[in-house]
Amino acid sequence: MAHLLSGACLGNREQARWFLRVARAQTGTAISKVAQAAPDSKDTLKTLRMAHVAALKGSRYRVLDEDGYDALAPAVGGVLPALVDDLSERSRRDLGAGVTRNLQVVAEAATGAVQRWIQLNDEATARIMKREEHIEWLRKLFAGWKEARPALRESRRRRDNAGNAGTGQQPVGETRAATAAQAGGS
Repeated sequence: MAHLLSGACLGNREQARWFLRVARAQTGTAISKVAQAAPDSKDTLKTLRMAHVAALKGSRYRVLDEDGYDALAPAVGGVLPALVDDLSERSRRDLGAGVTRNLQVVAEAATGAVQRWIQLNDEATARIMKREEHIEWLRKLFAGWKEARPALRESRRRRDNAGNAGTGQQPVGETRAATAAQAGGS
């Protein structure tokens, strides 16, 4: 999955960039929500900031390295450290719901990018199978053509000889043989 979402897969670059842009925007929004409501939750903020920086680098430079993907994985999976601040239960629930919504958007973007890659891969596989089928038909056609060539030559020679029988002209096959004999005898 890291290969597809990081931008390293040539067949999925546009979807990976789109995913990284969405991840950058949504992690930025989640950071601002947590920073305003729970500024003492350092672990949560650090995880979100690392994911945000990784998404920013990935979307800007079009490739995400292994460390960047590892930093982004908690945001994609929606797994963050617990909030540490003295928030009321309702505030904690509202903040958690807001951050969860942001991270669900990131997860949906990742799912969409992977599904698009699966669709493109299936289409490419179908094209390859169709091409192989056509190549096999051409092989059979050429094999049949090679087998039929001597028979076609013989039927053409008979047809040419029969066509000249009533005209008083020498048959074509005999003319060719006589020409070949003269060329060889000279």
